[in-house]
Amino acid sequence: MAAVLTRLFLGVQGLIALAVGLLCAFLSDWSILGVSAEGAGRIELKVAIGGTWVFLGVHFLSGAMGSNLRAYLIQLASLYGLLAATRLLAMQSDSASMNTLLLLGYELVSAAIALVLFARSNPDRRRIFGG
Repeated sequence: MAAVLTRLFLGVQGLIALAVGLLCAFLSDWSILGVSAEGAGRIELKVAIGGTWVFLGVHFLSGAMGSNLRAYLIQLASLYGLLAATRLLAMQSDSASMNTLLLLGYELVSAAIALVLFARSNPDRRRIFGG
């Protein structure tokens, strides 16, 4: 049952990351993503952010169909934890919009779910929790 939930979770995360990547590519107003980009480097920033999210989407979708689910779970948890920490640091100097707070919440919840699924998928839970 845990493997099915893990595959479903990774698949949904992959689809969401693909959607965010495509939104980055096609949106002209980035405020919905909590990003403000102006000036000469705007196209390069769109390609970098959008391409990164598309890569992550494909990576997590392939992980949902792969065999080593625990590795993908810990990657997802650490990635979203780092994204949330970076977003929190960036919010120190700016006022946060509602979209930024929603993305922060999504990243924190996704990281927490990935850690719970990682702990549940461990065949010997006593090693993780010191028992």
